[in-house]
Amino acid sequence: MIHEDGEHVTSPTKIEGKIHPKIIAEEFIDSKERLYDIINFLPDATFVIDSGEHVIAWNQAMEDLTNIKAEKMLGKGLYEYSIPFYGKRRKLLIDLALSSSKKLESEYYSISRERKSITAEIYIPSLSGKPTYLWGKATTLYNKKGTIVGAIESIRDITSKKMDEKELKQYRENLEDLVEERTDELKKINKQLQIEIGKREKIDRKLKLSRENYRNIFKNAGIGIFQSTPKGKFQKVNSTMAQMFGYESPEDMINSNDEINENIYIDQKHHTNIIKRISASDGILKFETEFIRKNGDKGIADLSIRVVRDKENNPIYFEGFVQDITSRKDTEKLLKESEDKYRTIFENTGAGTVIVHEDNTISLINSEFENITGYSREEVEGKSWTNLVVGDDAEKIRVYRNLRYSEHDTAPNTYEFKFLRKNKSIGYAHITVELIPGTKQLIASIVDITEHKNTEEKLKNLNEKLKRSNAELEQYASVASHDLREPLRMIKSFLELLEDKYTDQLNEEAKSYINYAVDGAKHLDSMIIDLLDYARVGRKEIKYYEVDCEEVLKKTLLNLKSSIDENNASITYEELPVITGNKNQLVELFQNLIGNSIKYRDVEDPNIHISAQKKEGKFLFSVKDNGIGISKKDLERIFVIFQRLHTWDEYEGTGIGLAIAQKIVLQHGGQIWAESEPCHGTVFYFTLTE
Repeated sequence: MIHEDGEHVTSPTKIEGKIHPKIIAEEFIDSKERLYDIINFLPDATFVIDSGEHVIAWNQAMEDLTNIKAEKMLGKGLYEYSIPFYGKRRKLLIDLALSSSKKLESEYYSISRERKSITAEIYIPSLSGKPTYLWGKATTLYNKKGTIVGAIESIRDITSKKMDEKELKQYRENLEDLVEERTDELKKINKQLQIEIGKREKIDRKLKLSRENYRNIFKNAGIGIFQSTPKGKFQKVNSTMAQMFGYESPEDMINSNDEINENIYIDQKHHTNIIKRISASDGILKFETEFIRKNGDKGIADLSIRVVRDKENNPIYFEGFVQDITSRKDTEKLLKESEDKYRTIFENTGAGTVIVHEDNTISLINSEFENITGYSREEVEGKSWTNLVVGDDAEKIRVYRNLRYSEHDTAPNTYEFKFLRKNKSIGYAHITVELIPGTKQLIASIVDITEHKNTEEKLKNLNEKLKRSNAELEQYASVASHDLREPLRMIKSFLELLEDKYTDQLNEEAKSYINYAVDGAKHLDSMIIDLLDYARVGRKEIKYYEVDCEEVLKKTLLNLKSSIDENNASITYEELPVITGNKNQLVELFQNLIGNSIKYRDVEDPNIHISAQKKEGKFLFSVKDNGIGISKKDLERIFVIFQRLHTWDEYEGTGIGLAIAQKIVLQHGGQIWAESEPCHGTVFYFTLTE
């Protein structure tokens, strides 16, 4: 049986069906000792290591070879078994049985592997004080489970054998020297003959080599090679030529083409003229031609052909090289189409376009760039780009350019700058610039915005004038309101005083005249107040901030509480958003719309609903009522200042509330409109940004 360490042991004695432990131990020890006895009496120096690389056997021959006793080596690890051979700890052949190592294998020679064993030879400079050649064989040891439990190595001193081989080699070399000396005289005698023979053989070799080289070149060249008769019949073609024209082999191409001109070339007349020129020439003629492949596909070839003549100068055959340039021609065609397309786009972008080298010199401009600057291509190409830029903008562009090369993502792609035209006038341009992929060049698209800038300047001046005009208007309105309202108050007061003092002397008609005059004064006063309110909307700079529209609505309802209660109005609303706006103006907006719905009520109690929904990046608000409605023809008039659809007697008001509402919405960047039918209520819609 095999022990778990991989050792063979005898079957232990059974006692009453069981194996006595003492007998097991004794027989195990006995088996192990017999195994070590076998190893000890092996003629070759042999040692065994376990899987932990500790020495577990070191036979007598090993002691004789190394002068190290077994009791000093058994149990030792850390490659101590290598010290007798090398004077230091290192791996030996036995370690290659446990694990491979290219570096360690390179130190041995005549190394070979057979199944689990490895055999090799090595030279030891000093083993027991003398140089030694060793032969070794190492084998991996396994237990019955297939697990590696160690390795064994047998070593044989082959120094004598190697010395014998060396002496034999020296003997052979000496014998060869002797033979060489004996043949010297014969060599001298035959020297002249050998020289002559050598010359002939050299010529033959060169000729043979030349023919062989020609055959190799002809057969393996990467381009097509052919020979043909002057009458147009292939004599030879190489494999590359056959493949180029779609034939399976050179023989297939030769046998399939009795007439080259008819079967191969598309323009037969052109080829006939070429043959005439070749026949009349002594040099190599190069040309391009279209050809037909075996499957009918067309191709383009680059040919180099010459004529070979006999002694009488008659053509014997044509020979030449053929290169398939179909792909190159297709690529050139695509490249030309791409360049034409690129140039068409480059010239017709609608903007001035310029390509700039890394050193800031202009590489290429289009015609629109010429139109913008007044310079021709010849005047600017090759010149510095910054020569066209005015003042501080030149430094700005240099900074942006350097940033684009060093930190591309942080460099601005679009900006404005001032440029100098050829006529010395200054223009303004908007530039879009980017690196051309795979290059260090920049491409820039330039739009002349001089007119736009001039318009902006004019608008700026007009706005300044408008601000001054508004300020003057505000001052005028303030004065006018005071100056207009003061006489109205006097008229109203004196009319009321007249009515009180002379009431007994006035008849009913006179009293009604006085009432009409008082009401007219009140109405005119209201119009002046509303007109001032309308003028104030948007006249001053408005501050915008986050506004909760529900808070705005609550403030509005509080302001309208008396009117809501008097008319028994019902106000409902859905969840309203938070937007950016001016709270005071938004309160005025809701107040005008809700107040309008209450004023123009129908016989039923007013029912007003407010809602908002997000739509296309804005909020769409609606104020829906059940009032008297508006005819379609009047919907366009309701936002016009002082436009009233009813008489003063029917409904009070100046007709300015919806005009103010429209002005507030427009100032907030929105739109306002209404949808309505008579007797079916009205819905006011308006949009506000988020």
